Amino acid sequence: MVRLFFRLIACRIVGAGVFALVASFHNYAMAQSYPIKPIRFVVPNSQGGNADILTRVVADAMAKGLGQSMLIDNRPGGSSSIGTAAVAKALPDGYTILMIASTFAIITNLFPDLPYDALRDFAPVRCTGRLRVSGLRRQKVGF
Repeated sequence: MVRLFFRLIACRIVGAGVFALVASFHNYAMAQSYPIKPIRFVVPNSQGGNADILTRVVADAMAKGLGQSMLIDNRPGGSSSIGTAAVAKALPDGYTILMIASTFAIITNLFPDLPYDALRDFAPVRCTGRLRVSGLRRQKVGF
């Protein structure tokens, strides 16, 4: 029941985000002949999680809209800092996209010695979805 609920929410979120994302990239591609090579999506989380699934849906829609293949590169670890650092070191040519979650904003405050500057090294492209998370507990717990 819970999985069905999350799938329904994810479908609604992804549908709106994918449409906007593909539409904006498609117009840009027509004017600038972009992309001429595959676009790499770096997901700083493990395979099968929310970020990975959302990235695969977005990448599939973009591949159809742009006529170019998309690569998914999962780089989990270090509270997402490993994958994020890889994107920070990549060429700023528009062919490497970081798919991030709220961890991106949180770890910059927890770990001051990260190999990148979150404000200087990255530029936002598009919000692809929002996910609300709730914490639940049993009623008979003693707090």
